[in-house]
Amino acid sequence: MCFSATASFTVAAIAGAAGVASLTQVTRKQDLLLAAFPLLFGAQQAVEGMLWLALGAEIQDPALQRQLAGLFVFFAEVFWPTAAPLAILLTETERYRVWALQTLTLMGLVTSIYLLTSILQSPYEATILGHSIHYHNGYDYFPNGQIVYVLCTVLPFLLSSGRMVQLLGLTIFAGYGMTLQFYSEALVSVWCFFAAIASALIYLHVARLAPQRAQNPVPQK
Repeated sequence: MCFSATASFTVAAIAGAAGVASLTQVTRKQDLLLAAFPLLFGAQQAVEGMLWLALGAEIQDPALQRQLAGLFVFFAEVFWPTAAPLAILLTETERYRVWALQTLTLMGLVTSIYLLTSILQSPYEATILGHSIHYHNGYDYFPNGQIVYVLCTVLPFLLSSGRMVQLLGLTIFAGYGMTLQFYSEALVSVWCFFAAIASALIYLHVARLAPQRAQNPVPQK
């Protein structure tokens, strides 16, 4: 598969449109963060599209490249580990789901702080590797850190009581496995690309629940 600025901007437009559509369907403030996910994924892909252009420019601007790489990685490593469990937590009421999601949100917050520290200490750079972007900073991360990251960013969706959100979690996890198998050197870039596409499922989730929640403020899933 060939990734490019065009591919990133196309996915940004699709995810962004799904995000705007999702937000128009929201009837409870608790659903706002989750409904905004496609729009946020779209913004992240737009950043990577600009990075593709910066990396391929005839006149190189290393400072701009580092800024765009840092912004993309901030989304990936700082925002999503906390936002994913928090967004699902805000929508749930069942005790065991709430407890599990509170735990994951705390784990995600710790992970975000740790990864933010690593970014500040060792800023990321980006290079084109084959047909993908490889982000690297040479930081010595703790063992099994990737497992913790995946738990924080995938498991919350699987714990949701919404079927479409569960499907999103399964799709994101499958995307992780495929990316790890075939694009391991560009894991951050490619996995986020697939996750952005999958995030359009959130619109189906929100649109499905909107009529029920308009009639009843108590979630019906």
